[in-house]
Amino acid sequence: MQTLIPQTIYLNRFVSIGLVLSCLVLPFHFTRAEPPVKPIEAKSAWAIKRGAAPDWAPLPEINLGAGKVPTEWLEEHGAIFLHNATRLRLATDGSITINSTQIIRLLGRKAIATLGDHKDILFDPSYQSCTLNNAFVVAPDGQRRELEARHCQVRDMSTDYSVYQNEKQAILSFPGLQVGDTLVVQWTTSGKNPEYKGECFGRFSLGMVGYPTLEEVVQLGAPSGKPFKARAKGIQVEPKRQSMDGTDWITWQPGKLQPLEVEDAQSADLRELEPEVSFSTFKDWAAVGAWQNSLRPDLWTVTPTISALVDQILGQGGNSLPSKAKAALLSHWVKRNIRYLSMGVGHNFTPHGPTDVLANRHGDCKDTAQLLALMLNHAGISADLASLGVKGDGQVDESIPSPWATHALVMATIPEKTGDQIVQKTWWIDTTEDLSGWDQLNEMDQNRICYLVGPKGDCRLIRSPIAKPNDCTWTASNKLLIRADGSAMLTRSITAKGEAAVAYRDAFLEEPPARRKRYIEDQIQDMASQVEVKSFTLDPSSLKDFDGPLKFECVIELKGLYTPPESPEEMVAIPLTDHLGWDSWLGRKIRFPSGEKPFSQGQPFQVDSSFEVIAEKGVQINELPEESKLVTAWGSLSRTVRSEASGQKFMLRFRATRLPAEIQGQDRSQYLEFLDSARDLWQAVLPIQVLKPVRP
Repeated sequence: MQTLIPQTIYLNRFVSIGLVLSCLVLPFHFTRAEPPVKPIEAKSAWAIKRGAAPDWAPLPEINLGAGKVPTEWLEEHGAIFLHNATRLRLATDGSITINSTQIIRLLGRKAIATLGDHKDILFDPSYQSCTLNNAFVVAPDGQRRELEARHCQVRDMSTDYSVYQNEKQAILSFPGLQVGDTLVVQWTTSGKNPEYKGECFGRFSLGMVGYPTLEEVVQLGAPSGKPFKARAKGIQVEPKRQSMDGTDWITWQPGKLQPLEVEDAQSADLRELEPEVSFSTFKDWAAVGAWQNSLRPDLWTVTPTISALVDQILGQGGNSLPSKAKAALLSHWVKRNIRYLSMGVGHNFTPHGPTDVLANRHGDCKDTAQLLALMLNHAGISADLASLGVKGDGQVDESIPSPWATHALVMATIPEKTGDQIVQKTWWIDTTEDLSGWDQLNEMDQNRICYLVGPKGDCRLIRSPIAKPNDCTWTASNKLLIRADGSAMLTRSITAKGEAAVAYRDAFLEEPPARRKRYIEDQIQDMASQVEVKSFTLDPSSLKDFDGPLKFECVIELKGLYTPPESPEEMVAIPLTDHLGWDSWLGRKIRFPSGEKPFSQGQPFQVDSSFEVIAEKGVQINELPEESKLVTAWGSLSRTVRSEASGQKFMLRFRATRLPAEIQGQDRSQYLEFLDSARDLWQAVLPIQVLKPVRP
């Protein structure tokens, strides 16, 4: 079970939520052991407070799990969480107390290296106290060893220098651990979050990354009679409800949970399919909207500074501009002038004031989205703040009204005339995407349930647009001259649109020519043993026009495209393909998730790549690749060929469309067969004969 997600709300979209990575470590390189240090005689002071756990959070029997652990767990895993409990109690004054208990059986040295330093204790000292209730080791023979104060340290949470968290982390370094030992850690955090204003909400995930859990306990308590909604997904366990000492409790106690997925590029989006408990004391979504707009009084206040800036951006005659043109100008200004930085106490949900964001020229997603929504409304364009969980963090739960979210966007509504009717068209803006079109969403933002809050505090739910193949397109025109010495000259022109242009802009913008060339060389390095970009021409207007396609052309020398044969009678096969479509789809190693969970293909896209292949004098093309076509529910691919009568020149064209599809469990074998056929299609083999071999 992981930490309460709202503590890390609205941070950088690519930062992992909660402590889901708390059980992962990087490989260590061990050096020669130093001589043992003589133990410190005097008692050290504890870095965190010690004290008893609340009466409603008892410590279970330490021998829990004896005879209950599945045999395969003992054989396959380095550790087992015998007991993993999180109990939350909301008091009448709005303070929240959370008690966590972990009992971990260590079965191997690798697990000792990973879990021997306990890192799951987090707290925000600006409003929370943290008390360590229990920390000891039970040996296989039953001997109990208490953790000493000198083995506890408290540090600031690490930062990537774009996100600064207020939380502290307590690290318990258990000494003398051996295989078979059992760790017991129990701690309590308590405090009144000033942002919550007496409410309580959040999510707990069930299970642990990389290790199985024998028994999980999630217990939530609120003052009797207070509205409290909670829902569990991914488990077949009915909750138990009881009232005791003025508190209404609801408890889930699932058992034998399999390890959660170790997150990688292919499984990041599976986190929202994992079991979790969502909860909230908000009575409805209207209450969520009113709460959000009450966080600070100036969220929708247009100051003279902001008004003057809007006028300056729109320029003379700005009032006469079409609404869409106004929205594009204002969106690009915010994207390109306010850098991403998340910092500040009490900033998990509360944006910084728009005037402060403007003065500092930095802010996180909710800061910049709030500023842009304010500017758009001042320019006469209806705009709301949209809060959501990005792909991989979970969806907003429509049945649990709650401010939970991990990202913020802007949704602008602009009336457009369609025939004789006026249609209210919506435009979505991600202010953290500074190299994309003004209304361009990336894959992480698409098809997400959002709750919208406008200037009046009204709140409604809507889903962001679904990704489409034409949101990400590459068009490539290639001219390949094959020489008799095994080398070739490739002239390549690329037009990239939408998401396809973002990576190029990131590589080319404000970069010297040498780095731009190196980026292209890295992309096509598999074409030949040596790849060198001889010239690179970039359309400068397309580089800075983020709403349009990006265009560039390069001339590339390929050495070692093939090895010249020993005699003219020998045939040489030259593979022809395009890394576009291969790197992001066909060449990717597929690792399906456990069980019957669906597998997502990722960002839909389109590729259209044509090759004009010319054989130099002395090189003869003996056979052309066959045409081929595949059409499936997951996408389509085609290879077409057109030759000239001379036999020294032909046209080869690859086209691919990946659809926004998921592969269900029963379709996995068919999908793998499709990929095998698609790889064969995307790699054309060109047999040639060198009449007069030339050694390079």
